[in-house]
Amino acid sequence: MASNSSLDYLQKNLNSTGLDRYFENRVYSAKQVARPKPDPDLFLYAANQLGYSPQDCLVIEDSVAGITAGQSAGMTVVGFMAGLHVNQTVRQRIQTAQPDHVCDDAVQLEKLIINFK
Repeated sequence: MASNSSLDYLQKNLNSTGLDRYFENRVYSAKQVARPKPDPDLFLYAANQLGYSPQDCLVIEDSVAGITAGQSAGMTVVGFMAGLHVNQTVRQRIQTAQPDHVCDDAVQLEKLIINFK
């Protein structure tokens, strides 16, 4: 997970939802890099920490800033439009950002992840 939020905030939310077990120590915050999204620094940092090259990474994003950051990092980007905050305006902005793929629900996303590279 790579977010513009603070590590404390991310850990609190992951712990409260029970998702922390899936991420363990693989949580990265924009506070760890010089420039937050929409700059690519955070995604490049996370990839480096995990030992992956950018072209081997799949970014799943629900914001234009995140899509832009993933594209600038040279990663494959998915515009995920299933969040409660994704209204018609957000949907149009995400589509305008031209991610490599667009998913409207978790089923589509799962298929895309399984078939990635």
